[in-house]
This record gives sequence, C-alpha cells and structure tokens, in this order.
Amino acid sequence: MGKFLIGFALGMGLGIGLTLLLTPEPGHVNREKLRAKTDRFAGGEGSPLGDLGNKISAQRSRLEEAIEVGRSASAEQQKALWNQLNLTPPSPESGSEGQPLPPARIG
Repeated sequence: MGKFLIGFALGMGLGIGLTLLLTPEPGHVNREKLRAKTDRFAGGEGSPLGDLGNKISAQRSRLEEAIEVGRSASAEQQKALWNQLNLTPPSPESGSEGQPLPPARIG
C-alpha cells in the first residue's frame, strides 16, 4: 500500500510538472478558456446538459400524465367490476369490506 501511494504521488507530481512546462499559454489564459468551455457545456439552450434537462422535464411530464390516465382507467374498471358483481364497493371512511360475496353455486 505504501509503495502505491508513493508511486501515485510521484506520478501526480510529474504530471503537474510536465503540464506546467509544456503549456503554451499562461495560467490565466488557460483558466479563462476552461471556464468558457465549461460554461458552454453546462449552459442553457443548445448545450448538451441544457438539452438533456429539457428532455428529462418533457419525459417526466409525459410519465406523470400516463400515470394519471392509468389511475383513472383503473378506477373506471374497478367500478365496472363492482357493478358486474352487483356489490357495493367498500367505502374508505367506514373501513368496511362492502357486501359479502354471495354463496357459490356448486353443481
């Protein structure tokens, strides 16, 4: 473990030193270029992250709408099934189970 950390630190130091020696422009120019690129990448309209955010928002809206349609269809189907069985659905306020099922006819 100790050899790894020593090698890692030496490699990092060597990389930093070479970067400083081989960079063709002063640090403040490089920082400004880097800032401009990151602003463009993470910015609003037309940037990769901005477009991704818009796509996620649109997908979320479609998903919420689909969930609501599904809930409503489920409620309608449940109501139709209760009507088909000639039973009253349980009411949430009473905590009752509704009417008991009629006895099964065998034979």
